[in-house]
Amino acid sequence: MTLFTLREAALEIPGAIVIGDENVAFDRVSTDSRTAGPGDLFIAIKGINKLKKPPPAPTPAPPPRSEALLEEIRDLLARRAQ
Repeated sequence: MTLFTLREAALEIPGAIVIGDENVAFDRVSTDSRTAGPGDLFIAIKGINKLKKPPPAPTPAPPPRSEALLEEIRDLLARRAQ
Protein backbone atom coordinates (compact mmCIF):
# COMPACT_ATOMS: atom_id res chain seq x y z
CA MET A 1 0.00 0.00 0.00
CA THR A 2 1.46 3.35 -1.03
CA LEU A 3 1.29 5.99 1.67
CA PHE A 4 2.42 8.96 -0.43
CA THR A 5 4.93 10.12 -3.00
CA LEU A 6 8.12 12.07 -2.48
CA ARG A 7 6.43 15.12 -4.00
CA GLU A 8 3.56 14.89 -1.50
CA ALA A 9 6.01 14.53 1.40
CA ALA A 10 8.06 17.51 0.22
CA LEU A 11 4.94 19.69 0.13
CA GLU A 12 4.55 19.08 3.89
CA ILE A 13 8.17 19.97 4.75
CA PRO A 14 8.95 23.71 4.71
CA GLY A 15 11.89 24.46 2.42
CA ALA A 16 12.15 20.90 1.09
CA ILE A 17 13.55 20.49 -2.42
CA VAL A 18 13.05 17.30 -4.40
CA ILE A 19 16.06 16.13 -6.37
CA GLY A 20 15.29 13.19 -8.59
CA ASP A 21 12.00 11.43 -9.32
CA GLU A 22 9.27 13.11 -7.29
CA ASN A 23 6.85 10.29 -8.12
CA VAL A 24 8.72 7.71 -6.02
CA ALA A 25 6.18 6.18 -3.64
CA PHE A 26 6.73 5.19 0.00
CA ASP A 27 5.00 2.56 2.12
CA ARG A 28 6.25 3.70 5.53
CA VAL A 29 8.07 6.53 7.28
CA SER A 30 10.90 5.71 9.68
CA THR A 31 13.10 7.79 11.98
CA ASP A 32 15.14 4.73 12.99
CA SER A 33 17.76 3.72 10.43
CA ARG A 34 17.94 0.25 11.98
CA THR A 35 14.34 -0.50 10.99
CA ALA A 36 14.13 1.41 7.70
CA GLY A 37 14.10 -0.72 4.59
CA PRO A 38 13.11 -0.81 0.94
CA GLY A 39 9.99 1.23 0.29
CA ASP A 40 10.49 3.35 3.42
CA LEU A 41 11.17 7.06 3.68
CA PHE A 42 13.87 7.54 6.31
CA ILE A 43 13.90 10.92 8.04
CA ALA A 44 16.85 11.81 10.24
CA ILE A 45 15.83 14.04 13.14
CA LYS A 46 18.62 15.98 14.82
CA GLY A 47 18.84 15.25 18.53
CA ILE A 48 17.03 11.90 18.48
CA ASN A 49 19.16 9.08 19.88
CA LYS A 50 17.10 5.93 20.18
CA LEU A 51 19.98 4.05 21.77
CA LYS A 52 19.97 6.48 24.72
CA LYS A 53 23.75 6.42 24.79
CA PRO A 54 25.91 9.51 25.06
CA PRO A 55 28.03 10.18 21.99
CA PRO A 56 31.49 8.62 22.15
CA ALA A 57 34.16 10.79 23.75
CA PRO A 58 36.55 12.31 21.25
CA THR A 59 39.95 10.67 21.04
CA PRO A 60 42.56 12.91 22.63
CA ALA A 61 44.96 14.36 20.14
CA PRO A 62 48.58 13.24 20.41
CA PRO A 63 50.92 15.87 21.81
CA PRO A 64 52.49 18.10 19.21
CA ARG A 65 55.68 16.59 17.85
CA SER A 66 57.80 19.34 19.43
CA GLU A 67 56.53 18.38 22.93
CA ALA A 68 57.14 14.70 22.29
CA LEU A 69 60.64 15.46 21.05
CA LEU A 70 61.35 17.55 24.16
CA GLU A 71 60.26 14.63 26.34
CA GLU A 72 62.59 12.28 24.47
CA ILE A 73 65.49 14.73 24.87
CA ARG A 74 64.76 15.15 28.61
CA ASP A 75 64.68 11.38 29.07
CA LEU A 76 67.93 10.96 27.15
CA LEU A 77 69.69 13.70 29.21
CA ALA A 78 68.36 12.23 32.46
CA ARG A 79 69.73 8.77 31.56
CA ARG A 80 73.13 10.20 30.62
CA ALA A 81 73.31 12.18 33.87
CA GLN A 82 73.00 9.00 35.92
